[in-house]
Amino acid sequence: MHPILILLLLFIIFRVLKTWGFPMRLPSAGFKYVYVEFDGTVREVDSEEQQYLLAEYHPNDGNRPYIKSNYWSRTPDQKIHGYLKRIRVPWWININTDTSLSFTAFDITKYCNKWYFNNEQDHQTYPVSDVACPNCQTKTSVNFKDLEKHQHSDFSNLKADDHNEIAQLAKRIPELPNSFLDYYCSNCQTATRIYYKSWGGGKHGEYGFLLQNILTVNVE
Repeated sequence: MHPILILLLLFIIFRVLKTWGFPMRLPSAGFKYVYVEFDGTVREVDSEEQQYLLAEYHPNDGNRPYIKSNYWSRTPDQKIHGYLKRIRVPWWININTDTSLSFTAFDITKYCNKWYFNNEQDHQTYPVSDVACPNCQTKTSVNFKDLEKHQHSDFSNLKADDHNEIAQLAKRIPELPNSFLDYYCSNCQTATRIYYKSWGGGKHGEYGFLLQNILTVNVE
């Protein structure tokens, strides 16, 4: 057979496997599902996630887990993360046995120009941190006063469904910061939450804030 025809046949087979979610590896020991991270790596799920996946949910329950049909499928906002059946992980991709989530994809330092605030260095309203929306890059300014107002608070500016979805996702941060501030992007209306650490106790009564994570949920 001509090499080009062989390549074409292999491409067609690959597309069929990808589209229809056929098994991509041989059955093996382990839990039925794994988790695809935001960077495309795959890891085992922990015991809490296993319970979450095995629970029964009403079809309209917004808290039910998102199960990908295949490794390459993406969310409406074009992110690759999600739970996936183990047998649908391509055989050339390693499944990491470490169940802890690396949240580098949500490192806020990638999206802002300032992430550290100190009451002895910063005024109430300036300088500001210009935080870029991960979805459309529109910038939202956050200042010391904003962070001070929301420190250690449970108040959310988001609608209940968006608040709950982000709160669920935040549970996967290994060490969740003690404060958050959220809002909707002024351009694309993406629900956005900044998690930050409120600290204090310096020798001269210093206190401040350290921006750490940014989580988003696209609004339909």
